[in-house]
Amino acid sequence: MRSSDVVTLRGGLTVPIAALRLAWQLEERGFRLAIAGGDTLRVTPGSKLTAEDLAALRVHKAALLEIVAYVPPTDLLHVPASGADDGTRGQASDVPGDVTGTGR
Repeated sequence: MRSSDVVTLRGGLTVPIAALRLAWQLEERGFRLAIAGGDTLRVTPGSKLTAEDLAALRVHKAALLEIVAYVPPTDLLHVPASGADDGTRGQASDVPGDVTGTGR
C-alpha cells in the first residue's frame, strides 16, 4: 500500500482512504456502524446491504473497526482562555496546525 493510499487522523490513527470512504458512504446511505464485541463489526440495517457492500466490508473490516472505535483527541479542541463562551467552545480550532488551543 502506498502512503498516498492512507490517511492519518488527528491523534495518529492511520487507515486506508478506501476504508474511510466506505464508512462515510455507508453512513450517508443511512447505515449505522458499531462494534459488537471485540472484533465484530455490526452494520444496521443489515438487510439493506448489497453484495458489493458486504464484499467491501470484508476487505476493510479491520480498518473499519479502528475507525468506529476512534475517539479524536480532546486536547485539540479550542476553549477560550477567559472561560467566556464566545461561540467557539468545543469546536476544533480553524487554524491549521494549531495544537495549542489558542487559535494563534
